[in-house]
Amino acid sequence: STFPEPPPAHAFVRVLGAGYSALRNPGGSASTGPSFFLSLREGQILLLHSFERSFGPDQGSTVGLVGAGLVRPISAHWNAVALGLAGFDAPDHASLMPAAALRAGVEWLGSRSSLNVLLTGMGDLVHETNEAGQRFGGFTISLTVSVGLSIDEARR
Repeated sequence: STFPEPPPAHAFVRVLGAGYSALRNPGGSASTGPSFFLSLREGQILLLHSFERSFGPDQGSTVGLVGAGLVRPISAHWNAVALGLAGFDAPDHASLMPAAALRAGVEWLGSRSSLNVLLTGMGDLVHETNEAGQRFGGFTISLTVSVGLSIDEARR
């Protein structure tokens, strides 16, 4: 006797990407630098790991975030994305600070590649003052433009 075929497995589609971010703290100067991400998606569910490193005239920062959100189709290849994220903000000359963020934007999703434009609002959950009297922590807005490549054999 033969057994029926099991239903096809639904695996997350993994996209690895890199881009460029511009970050701005209210009252501070802008800083820019590279950004990297790994996203995993299945249907309208999106999981994201991202790292940004910024350099600026006043100070730089390293930001790491992980979170989940939704993808909503706009047209054949364009999607709107919205995510809630948590992670860390590590300004130069300060300690690592926990952070929470909201990220929204648009993406173009091809058969193996993606283009993303994302706006992020991030708040540090603690504030710190270093030995020189500089205050760290607060609210940061960032704009990221990135490209990605699917690291799976083929999109499902």
